[in-house]
Amino acid sequence: MSEFNPADLARRDTDRIKYYRELLDFYHGFHWQNRAARGEKQLTFNYARVLVDKVTSYLMSGTTFAVDPVEDSREAKENARKAEQALYQAYEDNNLEQLDFDTEIDCAILGDACYKVTWDNEAVRVRVTAPDVHGLFAWWFGDDVSRLWRVASRYILSAEEIELLYHLTPKSKTATLGRLRYSPDNAAADGT
Repeated sequence: MSEFNPADLARRDTDRIKYYRELLDFYHGFHWQNRAARGEKQLTFNYARVLVDKVTSYLMSGTTFAVDPVEDSREAKENARKAEQALYQAYEDNNLEQLDFDTEIDCAILGDACYKVTWDNEAVRVRVTAPDVHGLFAWWFGDDVSRLWRVASRYILSAEEIELLYHLTPKSKTATLGRLRYSPDNAAADGT
């Protein structure tokens, strides 16, 4: 396997990142390449945003969980009830109603979205977040996107966050970090 270098992520998938920016601009009403001449008014009706927001709102209403027992025994029914209760607890703890809505909006606009599900040892609970897909990079086997062999993320932290998380004092106000999140031959590798 090639050595992971976080700086390489800045040059990876540049067309995808550019396309995301164009799609976000369109969603936010910046439709036109040529701006109005000085003094002229340019009127834009943003039906794309209205449609995305309305369809997403309709799609995401009424989330429920149902866990069926694997057999018709009292123990299986109790385990199913506990599993269902754990799902509802994770849903509440992570404010998944809002996270689901926001992530579905991202997916409707960009065509991509992602969830990150981890175990929080300190809080002793499941933690669900939605990383910004602009900073996610995936490698998969050939044309089978269901078989990942590497996932990395690139993100920016403030100096305060770096001090809090890593007990380091950075030279600038922000730092761009890269992290190899998944690779079969190592659990995780960090770099800045």
